[in-house]
Formats: sequence, structure tokens, C-alpha cells
Amino acid sequence: MNHFHVNQPTEHDFAAALDWLMRLHLSHRIGFPDCLIASSALRLGVPVVTLNDRHFRLFRGLTVIRPY
Repeated sequence: MNHFHVNQPTEHDFAAALDWLMRLHLSHRIGFPDCLIASSALRLGVPVVTLNDRHFRLFRGLTVIRPY
């Protein structure tokens, strides 16, 4: 793991994730962890690589990569 840089979520990431959770949880069944991952990735300007891209498509401006 020494080859990776770990970025901690910021207070803003948590606030944005909570806002998205309140707006999207009931209609799209999205959970807090996915909201937090999306808000952190958007702040950092990095893509999210996931096999479950359904929830991440909800976040405008987020690049989602689905590996084969």
C-alpha cells in the first residue's frame, strides 16, 4: 500500500454526502458510503472505478469507470 496516496474525506465531503443522501436515498436507494465516495472523488477530480456503477451515474460531473 506504500505506492498509494490516501486522501481523507473533508468536512465539506461529509456535508455534501449527507445532502445527497437526504435527496437520493428514498428515490434511488443509495447509501451514505456511495455518497461520500462520490463527493470525495468530485472534490479531488478523480474517477470512481467500480463494478456497481448504477448509483454513481446519479452524480453530475463524476467520471465512472467500469472495469471489464
